[in-house]
Amino acid sequence: MGRGGSSMAARDGFRFWQFGSGRLWIRSSGPAIEAVVEGYLDVTLNDAYIRAFDEAMDAFPRRVGFHDWERLHGYDPRAREAWQRWLPMRGDNLDEVTFLTRLRLVRMGIVVANLAYPRIQFRVCTSLAEYLGRSDRWLPRVARPYESGFETAPTLRPRATTWAGAPSPTDHGCDLHRAQPPSGRAYTKPGGVTR
Repeated sequence: MGRGGSSMAARDGFRFWQFGSGRLWIRSSGPAIEAVVEGYLDVTLNDAYIRAFDEAMDAFPRRVGFHDWERLHGYDPRAREAWQRWLPMRGDNLDEVTFLTRLRLVRMGIVVANLAYPRIQFRVCTSLAEYLGRSDRWLPRVARPYESGFETAPTLRPRATTWAGAPSPTDHGCDLHRAQPPSGRAYTKPGGVTR
């Protein structure tokens, strides 16, 4: 797969983005939101990640988060720094966050997050079965998106200033161009997101 993609679609409730060697699927249902990341999480893909979480939290302020990072191979340190800046601003909206990861460095970071944000329960699962056992309480079980052949993505273009370096908590720095909705009508939200 090349850089970027062609269009965005929803399947099994997941929205999909791709940039470089990273792929991101996000779905939301009531208070629960789940992100599945595969490959490398660079700053541009991370901007879409943060924006999607912001949109979901605006729609339903109290959240339980699930992050399937089993296929995450690595991330740009600026992506981690962006989440470190985001968490103090939006963390009050989180009750519980569960990660699926086997990466030791990520697991250590989650231990640190538990110390820094004692009100939020951060959990680590090292097996898919354990992770699904937790997420099934909040989300309907569907096939993992990377197993279902769901690979339709919007075009992500890096902007000069990304969320990793932007001072504004509302401008996450990702130009996200979505396919026009089936009705044929498109509108632009503040921040340049076309729907």
